[in-house]
Amino acid sequence: MDIDLDTATKPTVSIFFILDGPKLEAQAILLATTLRFFNSNRYQIIAYASQEAQKNIQRITFRVMKACDVEIRPLDPIRVGGRTAFNGHYPHGNKILAAAAPRSSDISVFLDSDTVCCAPLDFEKLVQPNTMAAVVSDYATGWYNQKRWVTAYGFFDQELPEQRVKFYRGRKLTSPPYYNAGMVGFREDVAGGDQHLGKVWLDTASRFDWDLDLKYDRVFTDQLSLPIAATRMGLKMPYIEPIYNYNIMRRPFDPKLAPKILHYHRFIDLWNWPFGRQIPTILEATLGSYLAIRAMRVFRSYYEMPRRIKEAQLKNR
Repeated sequence: MDIDLDTATKPTVSIFFILDGPKLEAQAILLATTLRFFNSNRYQIIAYASQEAQKNIQRITFRVMKACDVEIRPLDPIRVGGRTAFNGHYPHGNKILAAAAPRSSDISVFLDSDTVCCAPLDFEKLVQPNTMAAVVSDYATGWYNQKRWVTAYGFFDQELPEQRVKFYRGRKLTSPPYYNAGMVGFREDVAGGDQHLGKVWLDTASRFDWDLDLKYDRVFTDQLSLPIAATRMGLKMPYIEPIYNYNIMRRPFDPKLAPKILHYHRFIDLWNWPFGRQIPTILEATLGSYLAIRAMRVFRSYYEMPRRIKEAQLKNR
């Protein structure tokens, strides 16, 4: 029997995201469909839902996930150090809980639900051993004060990394490593105790939330704790092209770009981009006409394009 050596040695990849409420379901339908459309069956796709959220998932969402071969897994509550993972309600923490969950793949990649795939991906090459793959944040949404970073790293017995990154928008400030957590890739096939980034990120974020006495906007706990977790593991944080997590919110279309993952945040920004006009066609090609139309009807309050965009599209035909 002939063996494809390239396939035999290629690392396996799982892409995962969160299902939690109708808005994230509407987003997840677009994400799952575009992932399959551009990557066929290349990747395992997993959707995590809390026990409460799983009870309320719409029937059409189940059907679309099945059509896209997406496995829905329960997001079990986890205690860290004998207490709840986070000190109070923290929806952003679901991505960290999911990152810490067990998977059999060599590589795991988290994607925010409000992203869409718009070109074939190559996570096998992007996520290298002993690295974390994430795109530098557009803005300094965390801390401007480097003293806070020193304190935070010191709390975990780490030195502040010498590495500096430059933000893409606003004043384009320079900062210690700080990333947008809308795409985070890491290796699961690590040596020694199975302590991959997802598990260390959970431990770091939990202690960050419970024990670190610093003023900060709690919504950014995931992003503030992420580079610290990578540093605790001794992972490199190489430059990742922003095309793998390109934020289009309030951003004009640039025809020179060739993004692979669009991070749209708001549906209006997705519809404003040329790729947004392709979404109905991609849904129909991947799901078939009936499921595509049904999904667009059930979630029409999210998918409805403003009249001015519809009129512009008709004018440009």
